Order: sequence, then C-alpha cells, then structure tokens
Amino acid sequence: MHARNPHPLLSCGEIVPIFLPSDGHLGTISPQLFVRADFNTAERPLTTVYRYLLVGSNLLSCGVKLLVSSWQGSAKSICDSVVSFAHPRDMGSLMGKDDHCSKSQTRLFFSVFEAHHDGRLFIATEKWDERCAYSLMQKQMIVRLYNHVYADPAYWNDLGIEDRIFQLASAIAVVEPEAVFCGATAALLYGIGSAHTLLDKVQVLLPRATRRDTYEFVEYRRWRAGEVWQLGPFTLTDPYRTVVDIARTSAFRYALGYVDGLAREYDVEREELRAYAQANCRGLHGIARAFDVFEHMDGRSDNGGESEARAAMILAGVATPELQVEITRPGNAGYYLADYGWQMPDGSWKLAELHGLGKFEDNHQDDSEHTAAKTY
Repeated sequence: MHARNPHPLLSCGEIVPIFLPSDGHLGTISPQLFVRADFNTAERPLTTVYRYLLVGSNLLSCGVKLLVSSWQGSAKSICDSVVSFAHPRDMGSLMGKDDHCSKSQTRLFFSVFEAHHDGRLFIATEKWDERCAYSLMQKQMIVRLYNHVYADPAYWNDLGIEDRIFQLASAIAVVEPEAVFCGATAALLYGIGSAHTLLDKVQVLLPRATRRDTYEFVEYRRWRAGEVWQLGPFTLTDPYRTVVDIARTSAFRYALGYVDGLAREYDVEREELRAYAQANCRGLHGIARAFDVFEHMDGRSDNGGESEARAAMILAGVATPELQVEITRPGNAGYYLADYGWQMPDGSWKLAELHGLGKFEDNHQDDSEHTAAKTY
C-alpha cells in the first residue's frame, strides 16, 4: 500500500507527460517521456520515467527509468540518476551498477529530447557533453550518427526518409561547415528530386587523400567537387553537377526523375545540360550512361513518381507518352489535365494517371468542390 502522497502535483500511480528542463526551469512537454510517481513508506518520492506508452494498453513500452531522490516540483533538477533497460522484459528490475548514469549524463539525456522536440538531432558541442554522450551511447541509450551528432534511437527510427536526410545533413553542416553535400542529398536540398531508394545515406564529398570514420547513414564520395553553391547552411555541388553525378551513377528509372526535376525547377534545357556535361564531366565513370538519360529529359513531368513511371514505360518498350495532356471538359468548361496520354490514329486519346497511396487516403476525394479545384 502506498504512503500518503507528499506532493500535490502528482497522484500515486498517475502517468503524466514530463516537462523537459530548459534554462533551469520546466520547459516543453516531451511527446516521448511519461512520469509515474510513487512514494515509499518514508514518503520518499520514487518517480519512474518511461519512454513511450503502448496505445490502448496499460503496459509501458521499453525504455528509460529515472530514480528521483528528491521531487522538487518546478525545481531546476528533477532527477539524480538514470537506469537503462535493454528490453521491455527487464522493466521492474534494476540493472547493474554500470547502467546508472551521473547527473551530468542525465541532463544531457534530457537535452537530446529537447533537441528532438525542436525537430533536430543533438550536437555535443562541448568536450564534457561529448564524454557524457559517449557514455550514454555505450549504455545503448542513444545512438551516434556522426562525429558529435547523437539521437534517441526511437526518434531516429520514427523519422521519415527525407526528414532523416535533412536533419543529419543539417547537423553535419554545423559540425563541419566546410562539408560539401552531393548526389541525392544535394538534390533533395535543392528540391530537384527525392527518390527514396537513393536517400538511404547522406552523401558527402571526401577529398581523395582524406580518411574518415565510417557511419551507417553517411556515404563518402571521392568526386571532384567542381563549382559549389551555398544554400543556407549547406555547401552543395552545383545543380548541374548534382544531376550529372546522379545520372551517371544511378539506375535509369531513378535518374530520370532528377533530370526532369532540373528542367522543371531550374528551367534547364536538354542541350544546356548536355553542354555542361561535355565541358566539365568528360572522362568521368558512367558519363555515357548520363547522356542516355539526358535524351529523355522532360520538365513537364510533375514529380519524381511520374518520371519513374515514365522510365518504366521506356524500359518496357512502351510508346513514349505525351505529358500533362489537356482534355477539354464538356461544354468547353475548362479542361482536365492527364499525366500521360497517347493519341490514337482516329484522334481519340488513351490517358493514364499516376497516384500515390495518399491520393486514395485523401478524405477530400469525394468532395465535389475539391474535385472541381483539380480541373482547369
């Protein structure tokens, strides 16, 4: 039986979101951390903080337990130590002494969640922070994504593909301001294209004489950078070179989307791209493959998915379709726009549309006003 609750802010056994400390005061609510307060017979607070709740269940999903020796409400520090559990089945039983964390490590652990709450990865800028982060990594409480860059593993795994690339590239740009991003990473930042198959790692140029530690989500390319552009905090290979590199190193079905994207977003003509490649990229491995992709460049393609589908048609020997075909609506009331069209000998059209799953999950699809807004 629990003793009387000495603190009016929490009921015994109640599970509530925890506030992350910020500048010595209670800050923002964390979507990942939940606290449960219990009190022993000596009225000493025993507060357990768990990471993630299982929806629709009273069970708590794995994670992190903080032992609080003194609960002080809105005080600067809310915990003294952290105990990490390797698996949900270990909950309820303390681990060995090596699993305990110091106050400094605990504060850094909360700093990681604060960074995630702001939509970014944690960067250990101070030497002591790096030591604490490394200790937490050894306890498998956080993961190291790059030099001085860390994340909660659940947060990282839950990020979408494009968010992963953007957040990790943003962190690398802080840690190494001279880093040059290239390939699919640069294309994503330019808004040229985002084939998820090519976005498994952040691509960074590496000088030939340089050696670096290897990381699971970073890929080093030993290419000549050529001209570079500055886009906010990012240094990137220029858009032309970015697309040429993708076209010469990637499969046709993915490369076409980036070539089309360059034409669509930067108004680049096929001959311009061809002339750039001839002047700046002759002799590079795969350049002949890139010129083959250029032959099918078409800025009318509305997005990468439409380009990839068109690439599949080309590879299958299907007649090349017209893109964004305008079909007059009855009564000359505007026109419909089809993604692909093939005009038949009798003047009629065969049309095709490409839609992702989001199209079919859109709650507005049966809304007549929404449908009318998609016609012209």
